[in-house]
Amino acid sequence: NDFVLIDCPAGIGRNARNAFFCADEAILVCTPDSISLRDGERVLQIIREEMQMYPSLIINKADNVLMKKGLTDLPEEIAAALGLPLLGVLPFSMAVQRGIATNTTAADCPDQKVRTKAENIARRMLGENIPLPRYRLSFFARRRKKL
Repeated sequence: NDFVLIDCPAGIGRNARNAFFCADEAILVCTPDSISLRDGERVLQIIREEMQMYPSLIINKADNVLMKKGLTDLPEEIAAALGLPLLGVLPFSMAVQRGIATNTTAADCPDQKVRTKAENIARRMLGENIPLPRYRLSFFARRRKKL
């Protein structure tokens, strides 16, 4: 299988729309913050209405500590809110941030955890049945949500 991935800028500008028209499929990538999710909702609306596509979702820069404390939504909650199947979750990594700053290629990423998660996403794209990890709130975060 051959894939060409087009990384569009955030938002719904002309460049993003042009990329949509060239695509056979779409993957929406969002970080788990409210600004990114609002932009994602707008892009998703255009993809669904104008392109008649139903994308998958990748959550990027997910912070396990914030998720466990209930300070950001869990990936499953985000996917459900957007009505999208979850393709995978990439954790926040300082090593990746340094790599971006120094133009290091993804293959050279020193963070094995991120590389493994990215490889699992690629394998899911190829149709392999790779289970998604379960994310859970801490005991205290679960109690806080119940109150």
